[in-house]
Amino acid sequence: LTGASMVAPLMSDLSVHPVYMMMAVGTGALLFSWYNDSGFWIVSEVAGMTQAETFKTWSAVNTMMAVTGLFVVLLLATLVPLY
Repeated sequence: LTGASMVAPLMSDLSVHPVYMMMAVGTGALLFSWYNDSGFWIVSEVAGMTQAETFKTWSAVNTMMAVTGLFVVLLLATLVPLY
């Protein structure tokens, strides 16, 4: 929510469709996850990993998802412009 509220005033100045901006904000939100994320604890318990192991794995996976999401959004915005 914080990222979306910070980007919302910039929307009128950018030539980006709101759908792509929403997708970019959503994938960017995946990048920063911490111990208070319930998904972190579910993965930790189900996989039987320690906190340190889960943190290393969780950080790497979330970073890959966020970067992949960014590339998908950029590719879609280039190939399928909505304006």
